[in-house]
Amino acid sequence: MYTIIIDQAIEDASCFYIDLRSPGEYRQGTIHGSVNLPILDDEEREMIGTIYKQKSAAEAKIIGIQKVSPKLASMLKQIKDYTNRYNKVVLFCSRGGHRSGPLVHLCNQMEIQVYQLKGGYKSYRKYTLDYFDKIESQHQFIVLHGYTGVGKTILLEKLAGQGIPYINLEKMAQNSGSVFGFIGHPNERITQKQFESKLLNALYRSNSRYLFIESESQRIGNVIVPKPIHQQMMNGSHVLIDTSLEMRVANLIDEYADEMSERIEELKKALSDLKQLLGNEKILEYTDDLHHGRFEKIILELTKDYYDPLYQHSIQKYSYELNITYDTMEEALEQLHQFYKMKEGSRIYE
Repeated sequence: MYTIIIDQAIEDASCFYIDLRSPGEYRQGTIHGSVNLPILDDEEREMIGTIYKQKSAAEAKIIGIQKVSPKLASMLKQIKDYTNRYNKVVLFCSRGGHRSGPLVHLCNQMEIQVYQLKGGYKSYRKYTLDYFDKIESQHQFIVLHGYTGVGKTILLEKLAGQGIPYINLEKMAQNSGSVFGFIGHPNERITQKQFESKLLNALYRSNSRYLFIESESQRIGNVIVPKPIHQQMMNGSHVLIDTSLEMRVANLIDEYADEMSERIEELKKALSDLKQLLGNEKILEYTDDLHHGRFEKIILELTKDYYDPLYQHSIQKYSYELNITYDTMEEALEQLHQFYKMKEGSRIYE
C-alpha cells in the first residue's frame, strides 16, 4: 500500500490532503488546505465508538462497513476527480489508519493512485508542535510595535507585495486581540488547532530566516500564540513605528469605517464591556454616535483614552533597534525594507 510520512508530505508542496474524519473532528482542526470527505458522520462515529467500547471491535467494524458501503461509489468518484487535478493525493484519518487504510487500498486496487498518511492527523499535530519547539533554529522575527493606527498591518502587507515575508497573527486568529478585535475579521470563531495549522503553514512556506511580525500578547481573541513562538517574538529584533494622531485616525477610518456601519449591534456590545472603565455616560454618548455615523469621533477618543494607555506599558518594556516616525507610509516602508536587507545581509556572514 502507498504510504507517506508527515515529513515527506509537508516538504512536498504538490500534496493535496483529504481528511476522512468526521465533520466535527475536521472543524476542530485539520491539515492546512485539506478537504473533508468523511467516511462516517458525527452520529455514526459516536455510535460505532460506543459499540466498540461496550460490545466488541468486530461488531463495531461490521456496523462501520454497513454505514460506509452506500457511500463508497460517490467517495471513489470524488477521490478520482481530485487525483485528476492534483499531483499527489494524500488520505488521512485520526492515527491508526482504520478509516484511511482500507480506502487507500481499495483506491489503488482500482488504479486510483493515492497515499495514506502514516500516523494520520496525530502525526501532523506532533510535527506542528515539534516545529514550534524548534522555532529558534528555523526563524528570526522582526517585530513591529506602535500605537493603534500607525499602520503596522498596512506596512507589512506592502512589504509582502515586495516579496518580503511576514506572519499575520491577527488574520490567522480572526481577531485583533482587544475588546474591538472582531472588527475587520470574519464572524466565525477559530479553534486553537486551526490557528496552529495556519501558523505552521505560513512559517514553513515562507522559506525565509527573517520574517516580519506584529507585536502581540500571547492571547489573541480566543486563541493562544504557542509559547515557543511568542518567546521567539520577544527575543526578536524590535522596531517602533510612530506617526501623528491625525494620521493614525485617518488610517483607522480608512480601514474600519465601512465595516463599523454594518456591525453596530456588535460594537454596542463591545462598548458595554468598557462601561466600568469609561463610565455609563460616555458609553451612552458613543452609542448615540454609532447610530448617527460619527465614527471618526469615536475612533479619535478611543484611540487617545482607551488604546494608547492600554498599549503604553507593552511599548515601553522593549528596547528598539530601529525607531521610525513617518509623515508618509512610503518613508516608513523604505526604512523597513532597508532594515530587512541589512538583517538578511548579516545572516550571510553568521
